[in-house]
Amino acid sequence: MSESRTRYLDSIKPGVGGLMRTYRDFVDAALLHVKLKCFVPLLRLSVSCEFAQESPCVSC
Repeated sequence: MSESRTRYLDSIKPGVGGLMRTYRDFVDAALLHVKLKCFVPLLRLSVSCEFAQESPCVSC
């Protein structure tokens, strides 16, 4: 399945460079307002099952 979308900014369809700058500027602005926290993993978990058991796991 392939999906195509067209992005317009202020009624103008920007090229790849324009989209990259717009998204970069948006992320830069958002990161100015984010409080970062140190992530410390507390648990390592590994789950394995036979292929026949996979279907019930996926539907959860």
